[in-house]
Amino acid sequence: DDRVSEALAYCDNALFTYTSYFGMYVSFDEGINWTYASNGLSADNYIRDFVNYGAHLFVTTQHGIYFTSDYGGHWSLLNDGLKNLDTGPIKILN
Repeated sequence: DDRVSEALAYCDNALFTYTSYFGMYVSFDEGINWTYASNGLSADNYIRDFVNYGAHLFVTTQHGIYFTSDYGGHWSLLNDGLKNLDTGPIKILN
């Protein structure tokens, strides 16, 4: 099935799910309704890991690190200084 969830993340009372063909979606009602949330996050990304910091959600992919602070309305790359864009586990300390 092309709509199988490959990743789930929870951030600031929002639930995110990612499918490889259709991208990221967000739900504010525990998964009853979903809204497209991949503006700037290409559907060819494979989400490797995620972490949230308050209302900011960070995801790692084979193309680098992306973040959103508006529930997936816009995703931005954080690749400045990364020598290898094929990123994996991510954690935020303090």
